[in-house]
Amino acid sequence: MTSFPDMRTIALAYSVVLVSLSIAMAYVAATRPRYPGFLAWTYATAWSALGLIFVGMRGVFPDVISVLAANMTVWLGMAFICRGLNQFAGAPNNNWLDFAPVALALPIYIHYTLSFNSMKMRLVFGSLFLSYFFLRGAYISLQRLPKVMGGRNLLLSGSLALLGIVTLTRAPVTYFSSDTSGSLFVTDVLQAAFLLLILFGNNLMTLSFIVINSQRLEKDLADSERKTQAARIEAEAANQAKSRFLAAMSHEIRTPLNAVIGMSQLAMDTRDYSRRREFLSAISTSGQSLLAIVNDILDYSKLEAGKVSLEKSRFELDEVLSQVESIVRLGASEKGLDFIFAVSPKTPFAFMGDAMHLKQILVNLLGNAVKFTHKGEVGVSVDVLEQDALSTELCFVVWDTGIGITPAQAKDLFCPFVQADSSMSRNYGGTGLGLSISRGLVELMGGRIWVQERQGGGSSFFFTVRLEKAPGGERSHLVDSSWAGMPVLVLDSNPASGKAVCDALAGLSFKPELFSGPALAQKAFEQASNSKAYSIILAAQELCGPEGLSWTGGVPLIVLAASRNGQQANAPLPENPNSRKGLIGRPVTRLSLAHTIRRLLNPGYKENGAEETLTQQGERFRKQLEGARVLLAEDNEVNRILALEFLARVGIKADVAKNGIEALDAVRRKRYDMVLMDIQMPVMDGLAAAAAIRADPCCKDLPIVAMTAHTMTQDIENSLAAGMNEHLSKPVKPEALYQVLARWISGLDKAPNLPVLNMEMGAKKVGNDQELYFKLLKIFKNEHGNDPARILEMLSAGDMQSLKTLAHSIRGATVIIEASLLAGIAWDMEQAVSEKQEDAAQKAKFFHDALVETLHHIDSQLRN
Repeated sequence: MTSFPDMRTIALAYSVVLVSLSIAMAYVAATRPRYPGFLAWTYATAWSALGLIFVGMRGVFPDVISVLAANMTVWLGMAFICRGLNQFAGAPNNNWLDFAPVALALPIYIHYTLSFNSMKMRLVFGSLFLSYFFLRGAYISLQRLPKVMGGRNLLLSGSLALLGIVTLTRAPVTYFSSDTSGSLFVTDVLQAAFLLLILFGNNLMTLSFIVINSQRLEKDLADSERKTQAARIEAEAANQAKSRFLAAMSHEIRTPLNAVIGMSQLAMDTRDYSRRREFLSAISTSGQSLLAIVNDILDYSKLEAGKVSLEKSRFELDEVLSQVESIVRLGASEKGLDFIFAVSPKTPFAFMGDAMHLKQILVNLLGNAVKFTHKGEVGVSVDVLEQDALSTELCFVVWDTGIGITPAQAKDLFCPFVQADSSMSRNYGGTGLGLSISRGLVELMGGRIWVQERQGGGSSFFFTVRLEKAPGGERSHLVDSSWAGMPVLVLDSNPASGKAVCDALAGLSFKPELFSGPALAQKAFEQASNSKAYSIILAAQELCGPEGLSWTGGVPLIVLAASRNGQQANAPLPENPNSRKGLIGRPVTRLSLAHTIRRLLNPGYKENGAEETLTQQGERFRKQLEGARVLLAEDNEVNRILALEFLARVGIKADVAKNGIEALDAVRRKRYDMVLMDIQMPVMDGLAAAAAIRADPCCKDLPIVAMTAHTMTQDIENSLAAGMNEHLSKPVKPEALYQVLARWISGLDKAPNLPVLNMEMGAKKVGNDQELYFKLLKIFKNEHGNDPARILEMLSAGDMQSLKTLAHSIRGATVIIEASLLAGIAWDMEQAVSEKQEDAAQKAKFFHDALVETLHHIDSQLRN
């Protein structure tokens, strides 16, 4: 009879193969990149090898131990195979499906191992449990691995499926086999064949683990190479775009710079006043162009770095539109363009939000509209998309009748450094950053921006923003209750302009009617009944005619001029002695219209908020400052000229020091009322000079104010530590300079209109970061909120030195948040205590009251 190898021999032989494979897998895991799951497969191979060793050594150990150990290690290996497949595919682990069958198999196997003549049932149950693991592994391989491999691995799926089918078939064959001696040979042959197939499939499966790990590594390397190539192409495109941008910037910067240098030379070389004024005007315009370019670059950099934060304060929408119009109108009027603002009547007047950045978006978009439009009109429309109890979503549309834009140009238009026309012969300049900045700001404000080609020519830029509702924002203080339902006749041949005027009137509670020609308007006016008699007439200037609208009788007439600064706006009003007349320039806003109507209906009405000129500011402060002796320590010649001019306008003739040594010598030779000290100077800097001046007993009371471009919090603290009284940041606003001069030269009682808290100047000290400024206010409140009570306790105890120390600490903080009034009073009290003045206690009470007022003001701002 033919002799077949014993199963123990087969198991030991294949265990050697599995041990070799497990060592190979461990080497791969240690020396090459491995993916999640590969380590689990290494454990599975090792466990399976151990199981075969137990099978081969059944004669060495007791049968119960060897059988249980063999099967448990093999099942654990199979469980780790399923666990590894899930990990490799990125699927979550499932302990119930992986290891619960092992726990279930253990008591069954113990039962049949201890039972008499239970070999057959052990094989049956062992085959069923093995088939479960193999078939589950085949399912995972077919369903989940293709997602990470990009396709099915037939070697792994096939070997697992083969093992599952063989082990599943083995169970019934074993169960129905005969135990008679005549058929045992057949049974042993089948069992040996099954075992060989299982071991062969197991080896294929183990090899496939190494293969798919290598395949995935190759796939990831290929993907990485493709991504690297794509990134390289993108970087090259970006570099080309930046190169074009730099070339364009060189052109954009050099063009106005050439004008500044050339016109400066011409202005210095001419004595003709009118020509010099013309040259200076060109220099000013070119300087503004340079500033706009620099601002674009800085704004884009801040957006890219995520350093732009939105402030939250109350603002009037029509006021923002008026500011936008004042910036853009000159370019529009020079081209003869109609300029239109169309605000839906249902749009609220006031909101809570960031007015500055909203204005920046509109200026960017309108500036482009004017630049690319040669005739026709440009305009802005505002409408309400939706609103709830807390907020309103507005849709702004900036349109023009210019050259338009193609779909190909629109695709990348909002990307940085991209221009619709970037060729060398382009007709339009610009940085190519305005639209990218606008997109970033719009998205920061919770909206989106897009562009559409306008029917009939031109383009329309849409953007949405969501703004918080302001208390009482639905109404304006400018709207008179008597205007509700008041009929108004509007005469305008331009449909878009006429509708915009009607919408503005409706927003002010009037009831407007629009007519396109004088004949129709006159007919309607004459046929109007007493109940529908028009109270006001608004007529386009070009339709009034040389003789005016004589048929209007005594009804107040408002003439709509083409441009507030254009020739038409300055032309004489139509002759009509029987009616009151007013003039309003386009584009019309609800704000400008309300002021014009109020002036027309109420002759005594005066519009507030007019901005002071530099001369007017100087005249307001001249009484307090004229004749004062000031030393200006400044090394930069241009800054010296500017500061000396500002000082001359309030009657101060200052002496000049170009470095700290000269400043120190000057104050020792001559008595001054104040020193304006730059920080960064040659020979001796401003900090060292201030410390040296303070060390001189003769100069210990001399007010020293830092006037410098160093604006960080640490810079302010350094200035105070060096003995300076205050810190004034460049660029210096004339009014801020005059307030500081008045505070330290004329005394607090003579300083005009000193604010308790100058929030605008305070925010500028921290880079216009409104959020950071409010954090500083909160910190000040938390740190000094209990100090008024401490001041009273110190006064009661007569502890003036502690009061002086506290005042010095508070003064340092007030300079940072721009609480100028409190800073001055604190300094005054410090001096009084140092000099043991008789009124030191009284000044300490003033200091207490000023601190209470400042804290109250800060608290009200934080609540708003």
